[in-house]
Amino acid sequence: GVGPYINMIHVQGATSTNPDSKFNTSNALPVWQYKSDGGVWMDYGAAERDKINAAYSTNPTDKAFHLETDRHTLIIDFEQNVQVNHSTQKRNTIRRQHVLWQHQRDGTDITWEDYAIGIQVLIEAAHQEQDFSKKIFEAKIGSKTFAIDTLGMTQVDLGHKDASPSKIRRQTQDTVSVATSEGYGGLDPLATAGAQIPDTATSLAPQDGAIDYTASWTPVDGTTKDGKPGFVAAGPKTTRPDLGNPPRDDYIFDNGSLGVGYYHQTTNDAQYILLKRVSQKRARLEDDRGTIMCVSILCLCGLPLCLGATKGISQEIAALDALATAIRVRVKSAGPSAPIALPSNVTSRLYKENRVDVIGQAYDAKRWNALFMGAAACGAVGAGQKKSVVNRGGGGGYGGGG
Repeated sequence: GVGPYINMIHVQGATSTNPDSKFNTSNALPVWQYKSDGGVWMDYGAAERDKINAAYSTNPTDKAFHLETDRHTLIIDFEQNVQVNHSTQKRNTIRRQHVLWQHQRDGTDITWEDYAIGIQVLIEAAHQEQDFSKKIFEAKIGSKTFAIDTLGMTQVDLGHKDASPSKIRRQTQDTVSVATSEGYGGLDPLATAGAQIPDTATSLAPQDGAIDYTASWTPVDGTTKDGKPGFVAAGPKTTRPDLGNPPRDDYIFDNGSLGVGYYHQTTNDAQYILLKRVSQKRARLEDDRGTIMCVSILCLCGLPLCLGATKGISQEIAALDALATAIRVRVKSAGPSAPIALPSNVTSRLYKENRVDVIGQAYDAKRWNALFMGAAACGAVGAGQKKSVVNRGGGGGYGGGG
């Protein structure tokens, strides 16, 4: 099956082009980014990006394009590739990239095809979405209808019941040379495996007793460095982990690309399962918050207590959002122990929260201690900060409840 597609958007698109797999900027989307204080390239929102693109296409040497955002007025200088905060005069480097979305042809990594530009616009919008339910959508390409998943980076032909997912990918190419971006080699560290860590980042070394994994992901149909299978099928009697399928060290039990069973934590499937659980946990908290607000309206005398409860739930949701961001960055990296860079607001939230409870009693959170090895937090870790899922490895924070 193709899984639960929560948000289906029906669109019509032409067939893809560029079968020779080369980066063809005429088929790609222009996107804009700014460099944060932590040295990480961040995407402008869709509305801001469209305004910048329109201004750039009109006058690519404009030194004083005013960009109104929800919080600030920014002056965009295309000639010097900087943005200036109108109020504070704070300057940040900007850059223009081309993004190209492609899919496998014939199920191999040898040949990739570009999506039509209209489909790329929708895929990029889904990719940038913070709402998990909007990251999977349905698109009609030629005579076929596909479910495109920007979390799992796959597409599935919905016209075939037993169709296997094929890979999709997002490639970037700088189209403006920015002198201050050489530390990244012109690449986005959040979207490119193996990118350099900014000088302001702190590299988190493995803790004593951490599991030693290679930087590459384990194929679900292959074996780990120490010979463990990437996937173990569920037992024949039951699919419940507390009965016929007891907990296994370094594995998570759920439904993935090979069906119900145990997926090793160094497989991509394990990451997607954890991301799904975070999403499920977040949805339940949103429901709880809505229920509490309804109660507070009906019973005004309990309003102070309700407001306190909703504040706590909002903090939990923020923590889960940070975890989701971290998982998305990890799953795009070269492997479970490859270096990654996380925005400072994400790492600060992960250090603040202790998330070991959300995996559920069937899993040993301490066994997930390799997922963040080599991670880089944008900003040093202060003395006396509480240990978190980042410097412990991140596994405990990934779960979302059953």
